[in-house]
Amino acid sequence: MERVDVSVFEGVDQAIVAQGILKYLHNARNVERVVNVLLCLRHAGVLGVQVGSTQSSSSSRDVHAYGFLRYRLKTPECRTNYYDYNVQENSDLDLLYDKVIFMAHRSHRLGLIDAVFDMALIDGCRVSSKMVGRLASCLREYDGEKAYYFYCHAVERGWRLDAFAYKSIVINMLADGTQYWRMCMDILQRFHMSMPYFLETNLHTSIAVTCGKNGWFEEMIDLYYAMLRDGVEPNTITWNAFITACQRLHKPRVGFEFGDAMRAMDVPMDVNTYSSLLACAAAMRDETLTIQTWNSMIDDNVRPDRIVCGGYMWALLESSRPDLAVDVFEKWKRDGRPPGSSETHSIELEYFHQVSKQLEQEEKWSMHRKALRIQRWMRSQGVKPESIGLRHVVDKGKNSTGLWKQAAMLAKMYLPLDSADLLPSVAAYSFAIIGYHRLRDEAKGLELAREFEKLEMQRSTAEYATALNACAHINALEPALKLIKRARGSGVKLSPQAFTSAISICSARGSADSALWLLREMTSSGIKPNEHTINCVLTVCGATGRVSGALKLFQSMEASFGVKPDMVCFATMWEILGARGNWWEAAIFYLVGEGYVEASVWPYARFIGSDGNLRSIDLHLFSVVGSKMVIRIWLLLLRDAHRRGSLQDNQRLAIITGRGKNSPDGQSRIKPSIEEFLSEGLGVRIPWYVEKANKGQICIKSADLKLWFENEMSSIGLGSSADEDVILKICRNSTNADLTLLQQVKVQ
Repeated sequence: MERVDVSVFEGVDQAIVAQGILKYLHNARNVERVVNVLLCLRHAGVLGVQVGSTQSSSSSRDVHAYGFLRYRLKTPECRTNYYDYNVQENSDLDLLYDKVIFMAHRSHRLGLIDAVFDMALIDGCRVSSKMVGRLASCLREYDGEKAYYFYCHAVERGWRLDAFAYKSIVINMLADGTQYWRMCMDILQRFHMSMPYFLETNLHTSIAVTCGKNGWFEEMIDLYYAMLRDGVEPNTITWNAFITACQRLHKPRVGFEFGDAMRAMDVPMDVNTYSSLLACAAAMRDETLTIQTWNSMIDDNVRPDRIVCGGYMWALLESSRPDLAVDVFEKWKRDGRPPGSSETHSIELEYFHQVSKQLEQEEKWSMHRKALRIQRWMRSQGVKPESIGLRHVVDKGKNSTGLWKQAAMLAKMYLPLDSADLLPSVAAYSFAIIGYHRLRDEAKGLELAREFEKLEMQRSTAEYATALNACAHINALEPALKLIKRARGSGVKLSPQAFTSAISICSARGSADSALWLLREMTSSGIKPNEHTINCVLTVCGATGRVSGALKLFQSMEASFGVKPDMVCFATMWEILGARGNWWEAAIFYLVGEGYVEASVWPYARFIGSDGNLRSIDLHLFSVVGSKMVIRIWLLLLRDAHRRGSLQDNQRLAIITGRGKNSPDGQSRIKPSIEEFLSEGLGVRIPWYVEKANKGQICIKSADLKLWFENEMSSIGLGSSADEDVILKICRNSTNADLTLLQQVKVQ
């Protein structure tokens, strides 16, 4: 604790001391030092109440109530002394504590807010709404129960709550889900009634965003009707939050209904509104609606920026109009500015106070009221709207929230365009590449992908992920690897999806070295790969003949990466092994996967049902390689049944291959290969036939199959007798088929 010479304060009224500290606070930067000075002065009896004097009943209730509050906030404090009070109304002391709490909040020292508020209560200070709002910011653990008890206690004590306090309480209550939703709506109504002239809707915007993130559609509609019931008009930012939430909740049509209501209430739409509406149009894949939304923005004299123009391109792509998306990009690149925007704004202003006058002339009344409100707020902060330039306002809004951010949005409307904000963005290049891919102009798409290294890219994970996804569409390996290296050099931590996109390119191009390098780069960056990423590496290893490398990667994926193999990984491994002729190893992967992957998501045929029926197998979900593997296992089980005497002579066995009804050309892909396999791939031909009634089945008579089993030249191809016994034991459930069995699988 800082040493303070308190002798100089002897006989001085504490109001004068408080005024002196307030003057000191104007130049203070260390809020902890200020709090230490307060503690010294209170301990010496210069400020606050005296220990051992007559107790005041009203202040005693305050301390008791705050002790209850501290308990609920889980900040335990042992009170071994009884504080007696000599409470006096002292506006200077109130102002002092209010100022210190404000400093602690600006410094993000929430623990100091708690301590200073405790001192203020003990000293019998008047609790202002600002004090309560700053204390509400201590609810940082997102505990709904804490927030609710804080609200109940504040109401019980008669403390006034400001908008900041209401927002902190409601957002923390919603962090626990919808269990406090009805209470939040009651608190919101109290907020509306206590501040009928409060025009800001930041709280409602935050609730709408929360609904969109958590999938609460009905709750979002409930919020909207609560605002209409209480006469609260959403501002542009709140409308944007509603529309964006609808897009995230997969209710794009409702998003357009919000847009219609916004127009009916004469609330001006900004570029963010149209960006959200275009996202809804993209989700609906509606070409007409996409073009209408873009034309409405141009008609409303809303200047398109890079984000909304990129959104327009994406909506056109989703509407199956890649030609229009590419035309938008080419025009944008040729003119050096987004389509629909002029080189300079028709009206350019210099100072912020001119914005409200210009909005009044344009009859944009809602934005005009907002500009006037921001001007009054600026003056309260010691800033003159007549002397602060629009550029300065925009700079302050970049790293700020609240009114400075809103002021920056208004200022941007009347500033000249920066050249960097006019050229096509990385997202626009990515969408154009996808458009050229869909138009089958791979050369043009590759040309644009090579321009990524020349573009100025933000340190944004999403921007790199978008660019890598575009490269994956045209299998542009070299530009993708350069993007990965550039991200690493810029300190950008890429997402698993970005690495997966790059690895999928390696899979398509057959570059196993690049795929393995990307996997090492991914893990060295602290990014955990997922099943899809591992499967892409397995695929490229198999395609380039690195079967042993694929096997080692699969066997180590859970130990090295913490990733459990899924159904697709198992299928990839038996495809790789079967294509190389390692049928026994492929069969082991199939049978282990059948027992390892949850039964409800395993779509492949199980050979032995509850009745031990082996009369038919269904190959609809198998590839050619997988079908050959399954037939080998099936034949092994039938031979075992024959040796045990359970295979009857008059049985008709069927291999269901399908008739190709879902194939593009209406021809079966599997059936011709299986017919050839049964005729030439098993040493001796197995007699088979196709019934006219069902051409999607290959039939075998059990008597013919028995003769085939007795032929010394027949070969099932699943290894030695010992190897076949392992498969039979797994099928009879006499051997534990888990991942430890796969560790024993080896290939040359």
